[in-house]
Amino acid sequence: MALLGVQRGSLDMGIAHPLPGIDLRWVGTPSTAPSKRSERLTRRELEYVVLVCQEKEPTPGQLAVLMECAEKTVETHRYNVYRKWKVRTRTELVSIP
Repeated sequence: MALLGVQRGSLDMGIAHPLPGIDLRWVGTPSTAPSKRSERLTRRELEYVVLVCQEKEPTPGQLAVLMECAEKTVETHRYNVYRKWKVRTRTELVSIP
């Protein structure tokens, strides 16, 4: 599906959609997750984390295009991830081992 002339999975700034090649086995398994990751993330929340942790941090608008959702939904994913993993900033999020 094309959104605004951009195909799902890529964006002009060179960010590829990450989920096809990511290992999701640890999602939802607190016993094998690092301590800050003790609460389960949904696949969409994990998708948000992977996209935000890329070298070129996308804006909420770019994330919305990549995730095929509204910017408000992106902000909800951000809020849920930060709450579940007990972080306050993107810097804290990307520094979790």
